[in-house]
Amino acid sequence: GYNMRHENRRKELGKMLIDVGKYFLTAGILGGFFADKLTAAMGAGVLIIAVISAIAGFYIIPARKE
Repeated sequence: GYNMRHENRRKELGKMLIDVGKYFLTAGILGGFFADKLTAAMGAGVLIIAVISAIAGFYIIPARKE
């Protein structure tokens, strides 16, 4: 039914958001580190965006049905 059709799409979207979080975190930290411009505020901003996208991904991925 309706739920099964969207489950795979939600799973893919969730994985993508978690990946975006990882890439953002890596790029933000490395970019700031190499540019010598990693301020505490920028680091915190990058971390917050990464965490939010990871959490969003986690909640978008459907729970396993028993």
